[in-house]
Amino acid sequence: MRERFNRACIEDLMMQARKIKYDTIGLTEKRCHHSLQAALEIGKELLLGTKKASVPSGSSSVNSTLNLAQKNS
Repeated sequence: MRERFNRACIEDLMMQARKIKYDTIGLTEKRCHHSLQAALEIGKELLLGTKKASVPSGSSSVNSTLNLAQKNS
């Protein structure tokens, strides 16, 4: 009886550990996705926004987007 109880407790703990593992992986993937999405949205705003005459062909916008993406990762 005690051995069955211990086995059930161990199986329950293993199941909880698996759930925590997958929840953690899911949160990490979600965070990465949101960071990338934010960088893409900001990049669109920078590239589609008004350009200054002194900036050649929007290159500072691209650099700003790349720097932001690197900071978020």
